[in-house]
Parts: sequence; C-alpha cells; structure tokens
Amino acid sequence: MNKFLFLPILFLFAACEKEIEFNGKETSPLLVVNSFVQPDSVLKVEVSRSVFFLSNAEPRNVSNATITVFVNGENKGIMTYYPYNPLDEYGGAQHYALDYAPKVGDLIRYEVEVPEFGKVTAEDVVPQITEISSVETEMYAEDEWGSTSYKIRIRFQDKPNEKNYYRIVMYKMITCSQWDNDLQKDVVYDDPYPHLVSFDSDDMVFQNDPTAGVFTEEIDTYDTFPDDLIDGKFYTLTLTSRFASDDYRYGYGYGYGYKEIASDVYVCLQSISHDYYMYLQTRAAAEDAGDFGIFTEPVQVFSNIHGGIGILGTYSVSVHKVK
Repeated sequence: MNKFLFLPILFLFAACEKEIEFNGKETSPLLVVNSFVQPDSVLKVEVSRSVFFLSNAEPRNVSNATITVFVNGENKGIMTYYPYNPLDEYGGAQHYALDYAPKVGDLIRYEVEVPEFGKVTAEDVVPQITEISSVETEMYAEDEWGSTSYKIRIRFQDKPNEKNYYRIVMYKMITCSQWDNDLQKDVVYDDPYPHLVSFDSDDMVFQNDPTAGVFTEEIDTYDTFPDDLIDGKFYTLTLTSRFASDDYRYGYGYGYGYKEIASDVYVCLQSISHDYYMYLQTRAAAEDAGDFGIFTEPVQVFSNIHGGIGILGTYSVSVHKVK
C-alpha cells in the first residue's frame, strides 16, 4: 500500500511543504528533484515528473533536464545524464551527476531547467561533522531462540551555541556461506553490499521526534534528533539492537540461499542540515499516519525545491566500526 496516498499533496512520491488544491480535476504534474549530498562524494540528482494521485501510472523519469551546479556562488558546471543501467551498483537508477566532491561548509545550489516545467532551484549548506568519540557494546539479553540483544552506547560532543541535527544509521558488512550446486559444497564469500541494521531506543533525545518509540518495519532504519537537550555537551546516546539486518526482518537471508557467518557493524552519526531533518521527520510522520487509514490527520512532507517538489538534503557523517 502506498502510504503517500493519504497526503494532501495529491502526488505520488512527492515531498511538498505547500498544499495543492484539488477541485475534482486532474492537476498538472510538477518537477520532482531529489538529491542527498555529503562531503567528498560525487554530486547526484534524480529528476522525475509527479503523477496524479488517482493515476495508476509510475512517476516518469526526466532525461532532458539541464542542471547547473553552483558551490558558494561559483558555477561548477552542468551535470551529465546517466540512464538506467541494471548492471550498475544497486540497480543503476537513472540520475544526473557531476564529478565534483563538495566540502564541509559548502553552499550547494542547483538550477534545474526542463522546457515543459521552466526553472526550479534548491540550495543547502553541508553541515560540520560531529565526530564519534567512542562506541561501546554490552550484551544484556538472549531470547529463547538464542538471539542476543546488545546495548550500544555512542559517545560524542555536540557543538555549542548552534542548532545541530543528527541522524543515527547502522549497517553491517557480512561474510556469507552459500551452497554451490556445481561444487556441491558451501562457498564462503564477502557480500559487497551494506545491510541496514534495525535498532530501538528510548533515549531522551528522541522525545520530540514523531518516530520515537516506533522503529517498526514500516519506517526506515534510522532516527533523527535535534540537540535541544544536549547543546554543547558530551553525551552518550544509548540504543538497543540484535545487530540483525533488515534483510532478515523482511524475509530474506537464511531461508533464501545464504547464511551470515561473520560481520562488521558500522555505527554512523550523521550531522544533517535543518532541511534534511525536516524532510526525514515529516516523511516518517506521514508514513506512520498513513498506516492508520484515511481517518487520520494528513501530514505535510517538507520540501526545499522552489518551483517544484522534492528535497536537497546535506549531511556529514562520522563512522565507527564495531566487530
């Protein structure tokens, strides 16, 4: 079920901070621009056109956009379009890219022009990184099936006298054992793709977060929080997890041909921009509201795309590996 059906924005897969009036007639499509930017990574943008919410059609990719990139007011060039390529990593979705790696503190601005839509713009500043000081794990429970739960304590210092926003992500890289019919034996290999790790938390920093205490499979494996309660302090954030990946929670894994035999877990503290924080908060709240049907109050999903819809979100990340 598409949870965005319950939003008043009237477009599938659209993030928007303004209401679009519905008078019983099909409304014109809008340009959808999505990009997530971190330091020292190539800039990428996905562009599509929105679809009327009563339509069964899928959002249509846009291949004739001209995207000019500005960094701190300086023109860095025009992005190149890369069509869908299933041989690329993660399926190779269509996108635009520019071989430029932004730095912390850079103001990123996109000017996107498409003949039938005109020009839309977006900008955001890459936030300063907040380093993880340490990560400690402690085994504290084991269930009847032998699954062990851990407490994870993440220590860091918030930057004082400024508004900061954070996102926690955990993933693991695994070594697998899989039966090979040709060789008639198990073959051990390293899986090249990261697997998101689910977690829970009742830490006080999440108290104002609409996703706090939810962390169900209906919401992505992350959580966000502002520094309201910890401004300028050293703080130890506590999570709980079995270090189980979402692959197993969603039905993949042991019963589907491979068995995990070893893993490294990576704990990520992302410093995210205000706009990215607002997008993640409102998207999670909207998805959660959608689970309760048409009688729930709709939630507006934040957008910073001027003249269109979508999100340009920026973040910096500190990573700590746990064996």
